[in-house]
Amino acid sequence: MAGRTHSRPPIHKRVAVATHGTQSPRRIILHCTESVNRPGMSDVLAIPNFWKNQGQGYGTQLVIDGEGNTCQCAIDTRICWGCGGSNTGSLQIEIIGSSSLSAAQWAAQIKGLKQAAKWCAYWCETYKIPIALSVNNGIATHGMHSAAFHKTDHTDPGKNFPLAQFMRNVRYYHAHGWFPAPNA
Repeated sequence: MAGRTHSRPPIHKRVAVATHGTQSPRRIILHCTESVNRPGMSDVLAIPNFWKNQGQGYGTQLVIDGEGNTCQCAIDTRICWGCGGSNTGSLQIEIIGSSSLSAAQWAAQIKGLKQAAKWCAYWCETYKIPIALSVNNGIATHGMHSAAFHKTDHTDPGKNFPLAQFMRNVRYYHAHGWFPAPNA
């Protein structure tokens, strides 16, 4: 399609976390950090550093804050421990925020949500992941994985996370890309 891009969205920093073997991605899992969004990169960098200091091997491929700042923690083909029982085959994004955020508070983080949607669109294109809500072969939240497989009790990113709008954004970016068209 005209305007579609196969270029990955920008990465602002890289902080490696522990990984646990190789994988062929087939699904995307959305998380939230249960922390406060702050201006700048400090909030994004705090998460992988917390995982490293914790020493339990946790991590995700990306951490994205409300401004869209993105930290890559692992390459796509490495397994990250971020969702009990669903790690192998998963590309995972931690979005700075809390499960208790209101719809208005999530809306205030639109730049970050759009950045996460761009990554999902890129991954769906790259790995032929369906742009559909699915815990097996698509996009889902950590809470959806908990409800389906009962391996954790996590509910993130919470009931007010704008999942329907997020999926519309993924579809839009998949179809149209995210760079302005020439002469636009």
